[in-house]
Amino acid sequence: KWMLSEDDSDKIFDESEETIRAHADRIFGSTAGLDCKKWRYSRVHKGYPNYFFEHTNNIFICGDAFNPQQTFHLGSAWRSGLMTARRVL
Repeated sequence: KWMLSEDDSDKIFDESEETIRAHADRIFGSTAGLDCKKWRYSRVHKGYPNYFFEHTNNIFICGDAFNPQQTFHLGSAWRSGLMTARRVL
């Protein structure tokens, strides 16, 4: 899987697919035959210090920003969802 860095992605996000491919070719070599997918994402800088937030008895908020260890990645979202499900069930 080839992905541009956050900085590279920010710089060229609004460019045409042709320009993005040319940039990626310079970094990775030929990207012929690969799909070009744009995905604007956010990065958690300061999260919530628990695995979920219980708004009411029936409404919970969870995700990658909910982590007592304040380390944020895809696994954080999974763990937050798991801990929320355990609370609900």
